[in-house]
Amino acid sequence: MARIRKAQEGAPVYLLLPHQTIGRGASCRLRDDDRHVSSSHAEIRWNGDRWVIQDLGSRNGTWVGGRRVGPGRDTTLTAGVTIALGRPDNCWVVVDTDAPDAIAVGPDRSLLEARDGVLALPDGDEPQVTVYRDHRGHWVVDDETGSRRIESGATIQIGDLVWTLFLPEVHIPTITRLDRAPTPATIGLSLVVTPDGKLRDVQMHHEQRVLPVRSRASGALLLHLAQQRLADAADPDLPESERGWRDQAEVQRQLDLHGNSFNVAVHRLRAAFARSGLTEAAGIVERRQQPHQVRLGVADIRIQTG
Repeated sequence: MARIRKAQEGAPVYLLLPHQTIGRGASCRLRDDDRHVSSSHAEIRWNGDRWVIQDLGSRNGTWVGGRRVGPGRDTTLTAGVTIALGRPDNCWVVVDTDAPDAIAVGPDRSLLEARDGVLALPDGDEPQVTVYRDHRGHWVVDDETGSRRIESGATIQIGDLVWTLFLPEVHIPTITRLDRAPTPATIGLSLVVTPDGKLRDVQMHHEQRVLPVRSRASGALLLHLAQQRLADAADPDLPESERGWRDQAEVQRQLDLHGNSFNVAVHRLRAAFARSGLTEAAGIVERRQQPHQVRLGVADIRIQTG
């Protein structure tokens, strides 16, 4: 995540959201109380490829790297560059310019960041809702009712808490660079099962590589969904797009995953694959709303006993 701070020694460091304003106004995410700064002085955002700043028609101007920038025009930000607001010596410093990921802002302005490409709400230990990017680059929210598209700025309510989502734009060349990365659509899965039916070992196969997956916490869910998809593969009349789908309530009953424990198992399974190097790991488990079903997102599956 990109970060910024005031130039004074010991100043706090702030995470950059995919989009925020900086100024004296109370609504600004980044506040600067200098009297030369306008209420909504400038905008800092991720444009899908890089961080940029745009002066919003401020009264006293904006400087980037010591050069004044005109209002309404994007100026690229690089790590270490200074941003001066209102006067040349009122400086902020861009600490780094890593690409942003999904962020949720809570009612007390607390920030919750995505991990391994998945934003889990209200937390990663007991997630009820997850937000991730699908293979087309669209942001998707996933909960017990299924998966659906969502846009930056949308709110999600869990109990009494309301979270606002800040989701970065996706630059198409960024997605293209991932074409050779392992994804649920391009990997094969090898599962080794003990004689008593317990999952013992999981490996991903991608091109010439074999990647181990440590998924003990959700091994039963992985094995069950893999068996269902493999069973459907034996039916030549069933199209690939329909193979492996099962009623979620029935899966929960069979695996004794009741209440939020099913969401927790799905999140842990996705996280295990992400740690093993799978891109778009949220797609390892797919859910759809109508009908309310779930399936494994990998078609190439081998299961053996050993």
